[in-house]
Amino acid sequence: MSDTVCFLQESELLYANNWLRLPADALLTLQAAAAKVEADPKWRNLANEGREILFPAAGTVESRGSTDPSDWVSRLGEMTALIIPLVLISGVRQLKELYKLRDIPEKVLIDTLSDLKLWMEEYYRKHGTWGTDILWLHNHLNFHLFRLGRLQFCRSRWNGHMVVLRHKETRETIVLAEAGLRFRSDGLLDGTSGRYDAEGVWLSELVINDSLIQGHLISPEGYAHQEQLTISQSTDWEMVLRDGDAVLDIHIAADGKLDPAACNDSVRDAEQFFSRYFAEENFCAYVCNSWLLDSQFKHLLAPSSNIVRFLDGSFMLYPVPSSGKAGLERIFDWRLYTDWSEAPQDTTLRRIIRGHMMNGNELRDMGGFMLRGEAAWR
Repeated sequence: MSDTVCFLQESELLYANNWLRLPADALLTLQAAAAKVEADPKWRNLANEGREILFPAAGTVESRGSTDPSDWVSRLGEMTALIIPLVLISGVRQLKELYKLRDIPEKVLIDTLSDLKLWMEEYYRKHGTWGTDILWLHNHLNFHLFRLGRLQFCRSRWNGHMVVLRHKETRETIVLAEAGLRFRSDGLLDGTSGRYDAEGVWLSELVINDSLIQGHLISPEGYAHQEQLTISQSTDWEMVLRDGDAVLDIHIAADGKLDPAACNDSVRDAEQFFSRYFAEENFCAYVCNSWLLDSQFKHLLAPSSNIVRFLDGSFMLYPVPSSGKAGLERIFDWRLYTDWSEAPQDTTLRRIIRGHMMNGNELRDMGGFMLRGEAAWR
């Protein structure tokens, strides 16, 4: 590998910060880290290796996740939270050119890159030093993800392992599980929230041909039915979403309230944005995997809460693999409790979830999709 790494030069960091807008002390920390990495062959080679992993073919959906970075990250040691942002920032110059080629407004670039600042501030709040270990941010730098108002939208391919069918006349939409999925007796994927169902586990089946549709229906709250649904008039239905289809993956930026009106504005902007700048991709749906889509919130929180209002959008839910930790970490400031009676209850949400966990329950992520043209929040 080269003895010099151009993206570690002070001039490159200053250039990138025209759009990153990091706090002065955060920038100084990164400049000092860059000098340290540049001076040490071990760190310098690891930085170069990281760039090759995170930016293999910037700008294409197919480049996402092409190489597993976990081995690289495991070798970063005490420099993890500094080398990761340095490598991420190395993508700014190329990203700026990609925006320019498609004539995408600079405001979108600045809004999108603001996530790095948010996550570095979160890291500082937790650890008292500047940095970040959030590798997911490479989507922002790889021309995959764009922030449009309250929401972020990532160009992607659906891998929900579900099939979505719509009746040609009535427009009724149903969701069926792909074949070969292991479900618990409660209709969630086996292993959800760390719980396995040795006796009640069952395997999904799916048949779709010219004369028959037969499979396991997913309920409105995101649970699979073990009893199969059979439809004999299969020609009355069309497949509108399946694995591999182009979708926009919705993410919620860490700042601001989860206001349904703002979400509607974001989807409206996304329709215009992707129709104009990525018309060739012709996405089918908006999708989201999140703890915020846990259908239990409908029974735990007031209908007027923003979480329930977000959940009550036009999402159709489906089960996804989930450790159950993501929501708990966000709600309780990244802390998990062995004894949930020790958890704080200084907000309504914390008080309710604390009681939920004390009663032996769990949270889980769930998946949701909204077909294009049907996305809306009330």
